[in-house]
Amino acid sequence: MANYTCNICIEDLYEPGSQAGCLPCGHVFHVKCVQPWIKKNKTCPTCRKGTSVKRLLSYCIRKLYFSEEDYPGTSTEPVDNNEIDVDCGENPENEHNLDSAKKAPDVNTLRQHERDLMKQLEQTQNEINLLQFIRTQLTKELSNKEEELQSSRKKQQELAESASGIGKKLLLSERTKKEIEDKMMKLGSKLVDIEGVLKESQSIAQDSLEMLAQALSDKELEHISFKVLQYYHNYCSTI
Repeated sequence: MANYTCNICIEDLYEPGSQAGCLPCGHVFHVKCVQPWIKKNKTCPTCRKGTSVKRLLSYCIRKLYFSEEDYPGTSTEPVDNNEIDVDCGENPENEHNLDSAKKAPDVNTLRQHERDLMKQLEQTQNEINLLQFIRTQLTKELSNKEEELQSSRKKQQELAESASGIGKKLLLSERTKKEIEDKMMKLGSKLVDIEGVLKESQSIAQDSLEMLAQALSDKELEHISFKVLQYYHNYCSTI
């Protein structure tokens, strides 16, 4: 029989009292050596081949029997079935590990779902922040437009009041102009009347002078004419 050694302890696989076992990859080790190794490193000591958590937790190290004497079924000593179950992964601890391994994908899925939700939440929060910023800018712009509108309305009101004042002044000016025109017309009418009276007075004076000239001498006529002319001159200057 060829000699094979355990790559972990470098001891003969067929040494008395030692049990050999085979991993899923096919490499053989002492069961007592490979069990703690697998629990710690989760890889094959020889090929370093890794495996999933589920497969590691549910593996069953297959014991190898190189002779009939080593096989528990032919031994005269009582076999501890619990020990065999432990080696085959059928003990309660391994069953618990198997259940945990079955639940592991669900946990990973939930964690991935949680990460996706957090990412979506962050994206949504960024969108909310952007919308709030846009809302703030639009509110400021709307406020500025309202102030401009109020200023424009105020200017329009001032212009309307100014135009109303100008209209009142124009109306007053038209009234004043009409009053002045009426007064000028009245004065013109009076002037016409005065001119008529003056002409009539001149005509009467002329007739009177002619009558006096016939009745008085030249010297007396000259003196009277001077008085009349002086009186007429004074009268005209008072008009």
